[in-house]
Amino acid sequence: MVCLTPGHFIGGDRAYVQLTFNSLDYSEQSEDLVFQFYQISGIFPHSGPSNAKGEVILVRGKGISPDSKVICSLNRTE
Repeated sequence: MVCLTPGHFIGGDRAYVQLTFNSLDYSEQSEDLVFQFYQISGIFPHSGPSNAKGEVILVRGKGISPDSKVICSLNRTE
C-alpha cells in the first residue's frame, strides 16, 4: 500500500486510512490504520556501498517519531 498526499494538504500530522477493494465498501476507521505525515530534510551519507547491508543511514526531518518504523529502500534493498 502506498499513501500519496495531495500537494495542497496542510492539516494535521496524521490521517486515518480506510481501505477498499471495490471503491464502495471501506474498512472501519481504526487506530491500527493511520498514516503519519513526515518530511525528510536530510540524509547522510548521500552514497555508499551497493548492498547497504549493516550500514547506518541518518535521516533528518519532521514527523519521524522514536516509535516509528523507518525503512530505507536502496536499489531494491531494504
